[in-house]
Amino acid sequence: MSDDASPDEEALVFEVADYGDAHHAITAYRENGVVIVDYRAADEATQRRVADICTGASLARGFSPFRLATGVYFLTTGRFPTRTERQKFRD
Repeated sequence: MSDDASPDEEALVFEVADYGDAHHAITAYRENGVVIVDYRAADEATQRRVADICTGASLARGFSPFRLATGVYFLTTGRFPTRTERQKFRD
């Protein structure tokens, strides 16, 4: 498990359509230290649940999630999103 998210490696992107998909994103976050969770395809109730689980996972590691766009969170253990990552998900 790596707590050092290298700014040179691109974050894994997880498209979450239902709550069960969020488990894979959180597992990858724990293993890699950085992921992007795109839950725009989920229904409104699921979006709230996914936002809550992402926030909880980040806070548990001592960080806050970074919102790249509506329905897209960048979870990290110590780096900022790259310009490419920010532009890819811009509202």
